[in-house]
Amino acid sequence: MDMSATERVQFLTRIIADNNRTILLNSRRVAGRKYAKMPNWKVAADLFGLGSTYAMMLCREYGFDPGGRQFIHAPPAVAKE
Repeated sequence: MDMSATERVQFLTRIIADNNRTILLNSRRVAGRKYAKMPNWKVAADLFGLGSTYAMMLCREYGFDPGGRQFIHAPPAVAKE
C-alpha cells in the first residue's frame, strides 16, 4: 500500500508518540534508586531534557499524574477524558 506524504507524517507522528509513552512507562523500571521517590514530572524532565512545565504537560498528555510516584498504564483515549 502506497502512502501519501501526509499519511506518512501522520503515521510517523503516531509511532513517535507511542514510543515516548512506552519510554515513560519503562523508565522507572530501568532507572536507578535516585528516581524512586521523585515525581513523574521530574523523571520525564530528566529523561527527555525538558523543563518542569513541559515535563508536566508531557505526563498529562500520556495520561500520567505528574505528581505521582509511578507511571500507571492507561489507554490514551481514556487518559485524556
